[in-house]
Amino acid sequence: MNPTQTQSGKAFEYAIASALAQFQDKPFADGSAKQIAHAAYLMHSEKDRESMDKAASEAVVFLCAHDERFGRTLSVSLQDDKEGKTGDVRDVVAHLDKGETIGISAKNHHDAVKHSRLSDSIDFGKEWTDYPCSSAYMKKVKPVFEDLRQKREEGVLFRDIPDKVKPLLPTCAYRL
Repeated sequence: MNPTQTQSGKAFEYAIASALAQFQDKPFADGSAKQIAHAAYLMHSEKDRESMDKAASEAVVFLCAHDERFGRTLSVSLQDDKEGKTGDVRDVVAHLDKGETIGISAKNHHDAVKHSRLSDSIDFGKEWTDYPCSSAYMKKVKPVFEDLRQKREEGVLFRDIPDKVKPLLPTCAYRL
């Protein structure tokens, strides 16, 4: 049986979470998301699982080397897909001390990384990094989103909007 793209994605999420839990020597929390991902992982050939495990281990080593917050990991879990529908695209969650979390959105054989949920009302800098976007950024993006809403009301699809590529807007200020 050849696993689907969804099953491959779930399997890779499982490999990442498992590698993170092992690397940090912390528990990998049980739950329906873990069961689903583990079943998808087991659907792959041994060769494919070894490849995913290697990629996951390398990713975890990189992340832990570049973000000292991972050293405060208490446990690791997989997030239910329903969270993505509300804008939380994290697949793997490292639960830290002080109630903090770090999320990883894992992609396997994926042509494009899932884009962030940007808007003129959600401060993604504050939500993701605890460093808010600048007021200049929020002021600059507001008319862009208003224009997109107007076009949607007129029945214009995003793919049909000409000149989507514009100079970059000011970015939010954050520090790692």
